[in-house]
Parts: sequence; C-alpha cells; structure tokens
Amino acid sequence: MCNPMNTETYTLSQLSRRLCKTQRDDDLRLIERMIKHWTSHDILRTVGEKHTGTGRSRLYTQEEIIAAAYLYELSRYGVTIGDLKVFRKYYDSRMKTPADREALLGGTDKKTKKHGYILFNGVPDKYNVSGFRLIRTDQLFDPDLWELDSSDKGRVHEYQSVMVINCRALVTRLDLL
Repeated sequence: MCNPMNTETYTLSQLSRRLCKTQRDDDLRLIERMIKHWTSHDILRTVGEKHTGTGRSRLYTQEEIIAAAYLYELSRYGVTIGDLKVFRKYYDSRMKTPADREALLGGTDKKTKKHGYILFNGVPDKYNVSGFRLIRTDQLFDPDLWELDSSDKGRVHEYQSVMVINCRALVTRLDLL
C-alpha cells in the first residue's frame, strides 16, 4: 500500500493530522500529547533527537506514522501504555519478516491474496498477560488462534476483550501514497 522506501519525514503536527479523523483542534492537541508521550517512552521513534528543543520539530518517518496509527487504534480502546510497549516489540519483530512486513504496511500477500489483521487478546488481570498476533484473513476463525501461546495450551481463558485491526484499512486511511 505505501512505499516502504519513502524517505519523507513528517512533523508532530503532520503526524497528528494523519491520525485524527475529526481534525478538531481539541482532538489534534490530544493526539499530539499522546504522540509525545509514546515518543518519550520510546514506543515511537524520531529521526534524530526526540527532545528537539524550542523551534525544532520532531520528525517521524512514514513507517513510524504507520506504527503510530496502530498505537492510536489500540489506545482508543483502552490498551494501556504497558501493553502498547509489548505491541511495539511485537510489531518490530514482525517487521523483520518480509510477508509480515507487507501485511503490516497494508499490503496483500502476493500468493494467497490475503491481507493482515492484528489480533489483540486481553485477559482478566489475574493472568497478567495480553497477546498480539498478526493473522491472515483465512485464519480468523481457526480455533488454535484463540490460545495465547504454546505454554498456555490446555488452560482455559476467559478473554476480557478481543480486538481485531484490519491492517490494510488502517494504512489506507493514512493516505501515505
């Protein structure tokens, strides 16, 4: 969907405008605060210094805008900063695999013609764990998908929440072409 080789950078203001559906000033300011918070916690990465000082803008790459869109979508539904950090580690690990990278950037698998979804499983606090998975369209109803990981096999989970993010829809909305 987007050109991963694009070297264009975006300011904090440009990034917040990409994420904000309403474009209302209050919403833009809230999103800017969120982006600054994520940046200060190293969940989002800038080009150069993250603390730029007065008169210099933080700059973000196109791929960081996409990462920010996933973070924003998760945060809209109450995902905590701790789980956002877990997501970012998961996201970075998946970006190292070409097919997964293509899916996370909003593309479609050339062989299967399937695109990706991020699945977030939130479980009650007593388990102290949440899980993220990148899945393909045809995997959504696979019963094995609903286990958090192999160490949890056979353990019954009562999911507190399940969220599915359509990667292609999320990236397309950013209009980065």
